[in-house]
Amino acid sequence: MGMQSGKIPNNRITASSSLDKYHAPYLARLHRNMVRGRSSKTWSAAVNNHGQWIRVDFGREAKIVRVSIQGSANADHWVTSFRLSYSLDFVHYVYYKYKDSEKVL
Repeated sequence: MGMQSGKIPNNRITASSSLDKYHAPYLARLHRNMVRGRSSKTWSAAVNNHGQWIRVDFGREAKIVRVSIQGSANADHWVTSFRLSYSLDFVHYVYYKYKDSEKVL
């Protein structure tokens, strides 16, 4: 869809918070931990709680069939569970459900 390849522009990747400019939301791209043989930063929320989120605007309606996540190569930072939601208007969100229950991945 463009997260790993960079087809989705940095400004279409937002988050509830960021630790600092070196942990911006656009740094959440998959396999971005190594750049030209050197380690790089990843997205990190400013606080560690269940209220943090990251949002990707695909720019159009899209069917998502797979989601991949990874932790930081530079620190012990990773997500242990998450819920996936979607919206067509950035106001009304619907959580992904499996067998009529919100799915925790």
